[in-house]
Amino acid sequence: MRFWKSFQIALGVVALDQLSKALLGGSSAPLIPGVLRLTPVRNTGAAFGLFGQGTPWLALLSGAAVLLIWLYQWKGKSDGLFGLGLSVLAGGALGNLIDRVSRGYVVDFLALEFMTFPVFNLADVAVTCGCLLCIVAVLLHKEGARG
Repeated sequence: MRFWKSFQIALGVVALDQLSKALLGGSSAPLIPGVLRLTPVRNTGAAFGLFGQGTPWLALLSGAAVLLIWLYQWKGKSDGLFGLGLSVLAGGALGNLIDRVSRGYVVDFLALEFMTFPVFNLADVAVTCGCLLCIVAVLLHKEGARG
C-alpha cells in the first residue's frame, strides 16, 4: 500500500472520530435501544480506563506509535491487508492522541447496554479493528507460505 493512500485512510479515521465527538451532546441517550447508548465519559487513562491520569505518557506513547507505523509504511514495508490494518490503527491512535493533547483526556461515548463493558469511542474501534486486520493478514500469510 502506498504511503499516501495509507495516510489518507488514517486521516479519514481521524475525521470520523473527531466528527463523532464534536456532534456528541452532553447527556446520555439511547442510540440502539437495548444495544448501544451514547454516554459521554472523560477518560484520562488508556483503553478501558487503565493507567488513569497517564495522559502525558499515553500521548507520548501514541505519538511514537503513529510515527513508527508511518515510517514503516513510508519505507514500503506494508502492503495489502496488513497495510490497511496499520493505517486504521494509526488513525485510531491519532484520533485519541488529538483528544489527549487538545483536551487533556479522551472522549469516550459508546456504551454497550446488553453487557458490562467499558465505554469506548470510534478511535478505540479503529485501533481494535486495525490490530485484528494485521493479525488476520499475518495468519493468512503464514497459511499461504505453508501450502
